[in-house]
Amino acid sequence: MVQALILKPGFPAADENVRDWFLQSRTKLEAFTRAGAFLCALFVAVLDCLQHIDDQIAGIELPPYEDQPDLIAAKFRLLMTVGQTFSQQGQRRREFYDGVLRIANNVRFLDIIVIEAIHQTTLYQLWSPPQPSTPPRKPMPASPGLSFNTVRSADGWDVRYDLKEELGKLMIYLIEGFNVLHDYPPAIILSFDEAHTLTEASTDDVDGLWSTFSELRRALRVIHSFPCFSVFLSTTGKVQQFTPDALHDISTRLQEGLLSLIPPFCELGFDQLAEKAINGKATLEYVSSLSFMAKLGRPL
Repeated sequence: MVQALILKPGFPAADENVRDWFLQSRTKLEAFTRAGAFLCALFVAVLDCLQHIDDQIAGIELPPYEDQPDLIAAKFRLLMTVGQTFSQQGQRRREFYDGVLRIANNVRFLDIIVIEAIHQTTLYQLWSPPQPSTPPRKPMPASPGLSFNTVRSADGWDVRYDLKEELGKLMIYLIEGFNVLHDYPPAIILSFDEAHTLTEASTDDVDGLWSTFSELRRALRVIHSFPCFSVFLSTTGKVQQFTPDALHDISTRLQEGLLSLIPPFCELGFDQLAEKAINGKATLEYVSSLSFMAKLGRPL
């Protein structure tokens, strides 16, 4: 299952409401909480959508040369791309993300912050005040969780979301007999197109240096044990936006060598090594020769 979240102008059109929602954060903690709330809301919305996917795509007219999709990922892609134009996304996709943001916006951003120092590193453990009949959950030092309470649901009851639990429900739906302790191929791929939009760094006396991207990266680490893979795509020429030098990275655990970043894959354009065909000098025989054509295309 692949879902691309597009953050900049171009084609396909950007998911502007989601991008602007992410960029509203004014503090490092708010950015971290927003990232966790969005992921949690996304998994809740995706599961609900997939459970009714046949009803969702019923009535969508396909081009004569396309068959009705059978795979659940293909059905979801159809729902996310139907009605897409150069200037805006289709109505189904816009409604889907509106629903995601409604859930994320209802989250109380902070109930209790439990700050736990591990290897001289501060981790933020967000969780809700326990009810009298529910014992408090002890934070897991090695893999912090993110739990949220919504304000109130329609029936008057508090709704509690936990990032790992909601992703676990989605995995159980997608993978029969799912067990988080077992290894699986990626079942979900989260794709953020033109993700350099999220990398603009902010700094203050309290939080130091941070960015929306760095806090989204921290939130994704909470679910690193699940078969959920994230891809950040960008046409930027500044690779260091995504993999800064460890000595200047805003993560202390990276500085101390406790964690490491995955180096980016740099995809070059076409004809990087091509020879110039100079007018008046290049002949048809020359440009059609093997030695000339071998330098065309993308370097391997």
